[in-house]
Amino acid sequence: MKKLSRRNLLRHMAAGSSAPLWLNSFASKANASEKPPMRLITLYNPFGTINRFWRPKGLAGSYSRTAWTLDYDHSILAPLEGFKDKITVLDGIDYKACYSNSRTGHEAGIASSLTGARMETTFTHKAEDIAKGSIDQYVASIIGSNTPIRSLSLAAGFAGGTSVYDTTSYAPGGIKIPTINDPVSLYNQLFSNTSESGSELSTASKIRQSAVDFALRDINAIKAKSPANKREILDVNLDSLRNIENSFKNIGVCSLGQKPSTLPYLDLANADQVIDLQLDLLVQALSCQITNVASFSFNLNRIPFIDGLNIDIHNDVTHMLGTKESTSSTPQGLEWKMIAYHNYLAQKVERLMSALAARTEADGSTLLDNTVILWVNELGYSGIHGNMNVPWLLLGGAQGRLDMGSWYKLSQDHNYDCTYFFAQEKCGGSDKLALHAPHNNVLVSILNAFGINDDHFGYSGITGQLAGLNS
Repeated sequence: MKKLSRRNLLRHMAAGSSAPLWLNSFASKANASEKPPMRLITLYNPFGTINRFWRPKGLAGSYSRTAWTLDYDHSILAPLEGFKDKITVLDGIDYKACYSNSRTGHEAGIASSLTGARMETTFTHKAEDIAKGSIDQYVASIIGSNTPIRSLSLAAGFAGGTSVYDTTSYAPGGIKIPTINDPVSLYNQLFSNTSESGSELSTASKIRQSAVDFALRDINAIKAKSPANKREILDVNLDSLRNIENSFKNIGVCSLGQKPSTLPYLDLANADQVIDLQLDLLVQALSCQITNVASFSFNLNRIPFIDGLNIDIHNDVTHMLGTKESTSSTPQGLEWKMIAYHNYLAQKVERLMSALAARTEADGSTLLDNTVILWVNELGYSGIHGNMNVPWLLLGGAQGRLDMGSWYKLSQDHNYDCTYFFAQEKCGGSDKLALHAPHNNVLVSILNAFGINDDHFGYSGITGQLAGLNS
């Protein structure tokens, strides 16, 4: 091998540190005795739901926290039945922060879902509530320093991050995070520095390994001549270099996979393919520890490849459902379309969970075991456009830090005869809202599961975990 100068060695080390495959394939370098890192995925879709076909059914015919099923006639979440032990249904979540400031509906729901923030009359966040941004960005700011990309913000359908109507991820101060909708662009961003192949890959690996060996010898020599009070700092550097060395020894475990073909990704006729490509790349990025945090938005206002759904879901379905949910055990009228829409999304979430479950970590656990997935919506019952009884799910193993496999029935059924501008008054007033669980409590529980010991997130007037959720 060609002899390398100190400058060239440092240059190759720097090249390695910017290349996701080389330096940051932590999944491939982890020792079997080390616990894999926790990952966070947030999922979002719009338009509310049909609550009685979204929630589980008790196996004994009535509510049970543990004895329930998603497999029944017209069930929206039936595709997820096979993962029931890794699903917690949060039935009765209210965006109480929105109602505390009387700004609700589409705009407030989506903007507060992951921020826990109240909204101004202009539908911007209250400044004091948005200092940490959205939960994905806040978690990434704490756990993302060891990955090349702190977080990913992805979508299929229309682009996100352009307005309050399409943005879930916010940087501190309420700065909108744009989504990546193009699978080719996503692939290039994830693997932009990993084009080496064959002998080039092997040579680059050896050069970077030599760079680490050189630096280890250099620091050990300095350490031998240093006073005791300086050696602790050098030990930290040595540990970091040994981590890098381990990553080079296992290069190749994380495959780049096939680069997606270019396609009209904003054309909803291609949405099914785009969703699969985006989520597959998301799983790959988590598996290779290019990032540990990702968000994904199903921004589909129509689904042209499903019978009956090549229509404007928002205006022709959601707005036409009326202001009161039926109590019938059979879907009525437009409810069929809303159920089909959400059932399709549940199929995609099942595919994501299966892909995560298929990835084995160094300690024998799966990527799904080490992931928290939070799936949120902007509205509760679709016909109301209110932010009460909003469908929330937790999915994944969460490393046993959250109570999974449970159905939390957090409220009595709401009075659906209300409008979204006056929901407090017509749904029973603030005393009614007090009976339901604020979404802020769930956000705090997730933060605490990641070892982030905050007691509130977003609106400081709501504090604490969701009771019983943290194991």
